Amino acid sequence: MVAVEPMFRWVCTFGIVALGVTLSATARGQSPDGLKAPEGKLTVLPLLPDPSIAPATSAIKPASAALTTSMTEPFRDKQIQVAAFIGTDTVLTDDEVWQMVRQRGDQFNDLIGGEREAKEKAIYREELRKLIERELIITELFARMRKNNAGSKIDDIMESSRDIAVRRLGEYRKGKNVTEEEFTKILRSQGLTYKGLRRQLERDALVSMYLEQSLKDKVKFITLNDLWDYYLANPKEFALEERVKWLDLFVSNQRFRTPEEAKRFADGMWTMAMAGDDFVPLVKKYGQGDSNLRNGEGIGTKRGEILPAEMEPMILNMEAGQVSALMQTATGYHLVKVVERDKGGTRPFDAKVQTEIRGKLSRQVQEREYAKLVDELWRKYRPRAIEP
Repeated sequence: MVAVEPMFRWVCTFGIVALGVTLSATARGQSPDGLKAPEGKLTVLPLLPDPSIAPATSAIKPASAALTTSMTEPFRDKQIQVAAFIGTDTVLTDDEVWQMVRQRGDQFNDLIGGEREAKEKAIYREELRKLIERELIITELFARMRKNNAGSKIDDIMESSRDIAVRRLGEYRKGKNVTEEEFTKILRSQGLTYKGLRRQLERDALVSMYLEQSLKDKVKFITLNDLWDYYLANPKEFALEERVKWLDLFVSNQRFRTPEEAKRFADGMWTMAMAGDDFVPLVKKYGQGDSNLRNGEGIGTKRGEILPAEMEPMILNMEAGQVSALMQTATGYHLVKVVERDKGGTRPFDAKVQTEIRGKLSRQVQEREYAKLVDELWRKYRPRAIEP
């Protein structure tokens, strides 16, 4: 049996997401709940298909050698149903929506009865809305190309999108080291088809082409002042948590006849450590505590977590590279070396932080502009969903 994760886990990594545009419900907040377009321009009726038409019961499970054609019978010879009209010449089929729903089968496979039905219906609506948004953008892309006398290039970008889709499917198959036959079985076991997945990736590639051109200029003019303002307004995002990584060489009183012998042995360890001997080999060779099992590492890295607790103040006052004096406890002696030390505070407003902030602000701009674009296209083309 070839174990492969649900297709939705990797299909969604392509397309728009690659541009940093998060297609979350909030990013698409211009459209109210359900599928109603602004000002109610999209007619929406109950959208949960008859389960006998496109069951999702076998979605997400990997293919097996025992796979039979009976598993795919529910998907054969069914009358094509239209899920939505976009513009004058674009339709979305019910099966295409279900292809997306099945990729999220892990969200409803364990549910039964009305709970499962409600979850499937909700996911169906979500995926239908995403597909409508996708087709709105593609419709606008082609309309603008024709308006700018570039209609002859449409076939070229369609061919380019097909190449991208085929390449990505091939990369996935090779990455999972499965044959074409195994790949086909995996898709069938999840209620998917190669053709359907390729179409998804083709259409996503077209959307990416449009968004890359239409949104790139929107994020060019993020100034240093914008970065600084964000830095000041969001101190928690740049807070450094106090942390220490330390090595612990423990000398146990129980290993010696007298406490004095244990102390002399511990003093010898301290002398060797101060002379520059590598601390980890010292712990492994001479240590008598459980830190030997952790390559010398002590327990706890944050305030309140360090054990033994009485050692915490000393450890948190040390610098990276420093070796402690011997610390006596009820059971023996500890010799500590701090290897990493973050004292907490705020990350500096350096190039790395500025790059992170620029990325966040860019995504915010992209999400805002994407929502605005979709809202405008929804009003312009007035998509209409059809009851199955």
